[in-house]
Amino acid sequence: MLCSLPRLRCVGTGILPRSSLNSRVLSLAQISRSRLHPRVFPSVQAPRYLPHVPFSGFSTLTTSLGPEKSPLTPERLFAQRTHRCGDLRARHIGQEVVLCGWAQRVRRISDSMAFLPLRDASGTIQLIQTRRSTETSNPSAVLSDQDWDQITGLSPESIICIRGTVRARASGSERTEMATGEVEVFIQEIHCLNPASHTPFLPTDHNLPKEEVRMKYRYVDLRRTELQRNLQWRYRITLAARNHLDEQGFTEVETPILFKSTPEGAREFIVPTRYGKDTYFALPQSPQQYKQILMASGVDRYFQIARCFRDEDLRADRQPEFTQIDMEMAFVTKDQVIEMVERLVKTILQSVNKSPAYPIPFPRISFSEAISRYGSDKPDTRFDLEIRPIPLGKEEPFQQVMDVLVIPAQLIQGLAGALKKSLPRVRLTHQGDPSLSWMKKMGLDPTCINQKGKEFLEKVTSDDIILVTLRRFDPSEATTTMGRMRLEVARILEEAGRMTKDPDQLNFLWVQDFPLLTRVESAEGKNDSGGWIATHHPFTAPVIEDIPLLYTNHPEKIRGQHYDLVLNGVEVGGGSIRIHSAELQKRIFSLILGQGGKEQERFQHLLDALSSGCPPHGGIALGLDRLVAMLCGTSSIRDVIAFPKTSSGHDPMIGSPSSVSATTLEVYGITE
Repeated sequence: MLCSLPRLRCVGTGILPRSSLNSRVLSLAQISRSRLHPRVFPSVQAPRYLPHVPFSGFSTLTTSLGPEKSPLTPERLFAQRTHRCGDLRARHIGQEVVLCGWAQRVRRISDSMAFLPLRDASGTIQLIQTRRSTETSNPSAVLSDQDWDQITGLSPESIICIRGTVRARASGSERTEMATGEVEVFIQEIHCLNPASHTPFLPTDHNLPKEEVRMKYRYVDLRRTELQRNLQWRYRITLAARNHLDEQGFTEVETPILFKSTPEGAREFIVPTRYGKDTYFALPQSPQQYKQILMASGVDRYFQIARCFRDEDLRADRQPEFTQIDMEMAFVTKDQVIEMVERLVKTILQSVNKSPAYPIPFPRISFSEAISRYGSDKPDTRFDLEIRPIPLGKEEPFQQVMDVLVIPAQLIQGLAGALKKSLPRVRLTHQGDPSLSWMKKMGLDPTCINQKGKEFLEKVTSDDIILVTLRRFDPSEATTTMGRMRLEVARILEEAGRMTKDPDQLNFLWVQDFPLLTRVESAEGKNDSGGWIATHHPFTAPVIEDIPLLYTNHPEKIRGQHYDLVLNGVEVGGGSIRIHSAELQKRIFSLILGQGGKEQERFQHLLDALSSGCPPHGGIALGLDRLVAMLCGTSSIRDVIAFPKTSSGHDPMIGSPSSVSATTLEVYGITE
């Protein structure tokens, strides 16, 4: 009831006396619903809301509040902000402006003049303030002693609002590296809206504290120009992707966050419920199963800016919760999906003024070629140092391969010690000779290599360094020992200035033709499936020509219709053509999960959808966090996420995860 409300304030209408309610008694809920409508309050003008503010500034805001004049109190002044700090240019010289933002360190030039940088989300502008009669041409513009003391006593990061005049900087004091470097603002009025009393560090400091401290005070860390730019780029990239997919006929569909536990390859986050004993939700590792069901539901092209969750060991490019640009299309081939993604990536790059090192279409290589040449299924192709695989044996089928990496003498000169320290178990061979005697010292028979291998090794000079490792002829692992050594050698050469990996060089590459299944050989990893796991996930369709191999004793030879998008050695996307036949999906489940059983029953909903009439379909998911990080030039995805978790999976700012009381756990049937 309104019996205790002597006044009611409404933005844009001033103060409404209680007597103007026309003796009508209304509940607070009724007032909320009425929104002060004139029919309910006939003597009151309906509130006028602030107009839409264009990105370029707020210059129309002052006059839009009405012709009446009101004193510029702190409460009124910040609401009449005319411009953002970073938007001021030479064309604004002579204009009176109202600015708001975070005060930086005051620089006192003398007892009567000081500079105060002011920062907001758009950038920084230099403010200048004087007292006494320094500005004799405009005595009214000189600040009072009280205002002067307030300015010079401001703590950095305090929130202030000022009214002043834009003017040109003095000749010779321009800052060409700043967008606002030609102008400054002469302060005529200043108000401190909120003094900063607890600032563990300053976002403008050159020597920032450790990441753990910055994560705890993330609201201060996010004020840094670099992180502000990253968040804006993330938004621009997301908006560009959404608009592009909309133009291509995609429908954005939100899929549930509360899912069920299914064996897709990674550990899940489990959510207890009150709905029944021992019943749990699981947070989705991806919308994979839902988007396939959408294909069976008649949605022709689906996308979603999807939140995903995986309880994995964390590192610089992993978070327990992450975001991906998720897509799925009906009646498509692998080539059509790849072509669509390339157009999308081109649009994304244009949104942040970037371009790929190679024009569309991006290069494509097979998994086998990636492992042979680079020792990795996500190779960094910005530098050479290609691996030369040499089969060992007189004839096929070969069982072993000798991976050889030759480091030219001109690159490694003087760095052998650093290489030996970094790779302590590697014996460096400095001699290249036709007899290949160094192979004998390694216990290898030079006669077991083919003619091409001999010709390659005989060309190695005595000053070159040769790195040699052995592996299986047909590896299934994502990286080889030589692949890891290649990256380490590149790091050493780059630190020594012998090699350059340009971060602005965007080498996109498709890796395809992965093995559909991978054998689990270690005793610890072997499961009830008879030693096979899905190389990516169990929903990937095999290459059509390889389907008969599913019914033989050589499932390791089956290729999957999977494709990964790699950027500078980082996987930024992965997708595949999916299995749309329920019978074929059951066969894959039987190889991976074992014949029948409860594990296969956990996918019954998907099998039912496939058997209801599901079209051929395929898709991909682009890792938004990784892609943005690569384009922003940062090595950690934490720098492009507003509130990330630490490497230990914690959020030190809010203190999560946290303990839960025993009483709360009892509600879910969980006992300590």
